[in-house]
Amino acid sequence: MPYTYTLSETIPLARIALTQVNEFQFSQFVAALWMQLEPLKVDGVVRTDPIHSFTNEPFVYSHVPRQLRVVAAETFQFLLQNAFITPMSSDFPRHAPNGPVYAVSERGREWAEAGDHPVEDENGYIKHLLELVPQPDPVVLQYVTEGLRSFDRRTYLAAAVMLGAASEAAIYNLGDALLKAIQREKKRKELNELVDRRRLGGLVIWIGKFVADAKEIQRNFNGVEIHLMSLFDSIRIQRNDAVHPKTGLVSIHSLRLAFDAFPRAFQQATLLGDWLDANPGTF
Repeated sequence: MPYTYTLSETIPLARIALTQVNEFQFSQFVAALWMQLEPLKVDGVVRTDPIHSFTNEPFVYSHVPRQLRVVAAETFQFLLQNAFITPMSSDFPRHAPNGPVYAVSERGREWAEAGDHPVEDENGYIKHLLELVPQPDPVVLQYVTEGLRSFDRRTYLAAAVMLGAASEAAIYNLGDALLKAIQREKKRKELNELVDRRRLGGLVIWIGKFVADAKEIQRNFNGVEIHLMSLFDSIRIQRNDAVHPKTGLVSIHSLRLAFDAFPRAFQQATLLGDWLDANPGTF
């Protein structure tokens, strides 16, 4: 049965391909993409025979399966639509930029060189998340998965709400773990009220201050508050940008950054929660 190529599988390879070009034509982009497909033994990706060929093309394109051609064009269009690449003008400024030469934008370079898996790569993103947190809270995992699918469909408000909900769940889990670790009555009462009444804004502030001041946590989890701030920021995007009645607008750039930061932030929150569970009455 022929292999079905998809955009989500090609996007991670396109990121690598972008790091290998600067100003380029479509054929050069395809060659860079084919270089990433070649080690995967993809049907239709065949090197040109340098001895018997009369072309300078690095690959043979005459027998490429139609679906792979379509996905290559779709991937190129994806890069254009997201302003990761931009058409150049051969006679600037007399003619508007319209190709056939393209350049990698600054935004595209940042996207291409960023670590881990892009938000557009659902399978790779979830695999990476599970490598960091092998047994995640299933509620958090479901929210993140639906957020990725919303982002892929360009329903960015829904994506922001789902990622914010995942971050909320992670913060409430951390609040529950802190309740087990805190024995001082006053602190326990403060935290318990915030958790029970679902006062998320106050809980975020309380946890941030407690973690920053807790020497035992700082000693074992240096810099954890930075990762927690990523979760706090996802909640801010959800509550202030996505569902605010007067705005209802989400910056795609800030949303992408929030998704990029989430896996490691969730990992650190989970590790801290596990440590607190294993050390009851520490504070």
